[in-house]
Amino acid sequence: MKYIKTFEKFYIKGDVLYHYTTMANAIKIIKSDKIKSRAMDLMNKHSSNPYLANNYGFVSFTEDEEYHENSDSLIPTECRFVFSISQLEKAYDLVKYDANDVQRKMYLYSNDLEEEDLNDLDLQDILNFGEEMEIRIYSDITLKRYVQSLETWELFDDNPLRKELAELCKDNRIEFKENAY
Repeated sequence: MKYIKTFEKFYIKGDVLYHYTTMANAIKIIKSDKIKSRAMDLMNKHSSNPYLANNYGFVSFTEDEEYHENSDSLIPTECRFVFSISQLEKAYDLVKYDANDVQRKMYLYSNDLEEEDLNDLDLQDILNFGEEMEIRIYSDITLKRYVQSLETWELFDDNPLRKELAELCKDNRIEFKENAY
């Protein structure tokens, strides 16, 4: 695993990273002032693939501000914490995680193939993730020190936890943006 110290040079869309979650989880995160790293197999309990199971203890981010519109995602998108890359990289190692590479390895593993066995048709099947790049931090993250704001998705404007979340943000001096995306 390679850690990237000068991450901005590889970043496409600016200085912002998003961490999506549910409103219930956002409340827990704000109360604890920590986003806890979580093992891949805890997020994907159905995965038995060794290429996924060996990546333990990370917090996942995306640079894609439209990620919530991805209907294939299993990540909850009720709200998102917004972070500055330049602030995060002062304290944490930001690691690019290429989903295309993982998909290729999974395809090889599940089809009992070696790299040299791939052909053009196989590559068409496995290179379909687009430009979304996951960014990982392989440790817990102190929230208040690095978060810019918390935004909620208008699709969930009737969630009864929204009011509690807004109050918690106010009490903890976190900017709260209702129906921001």
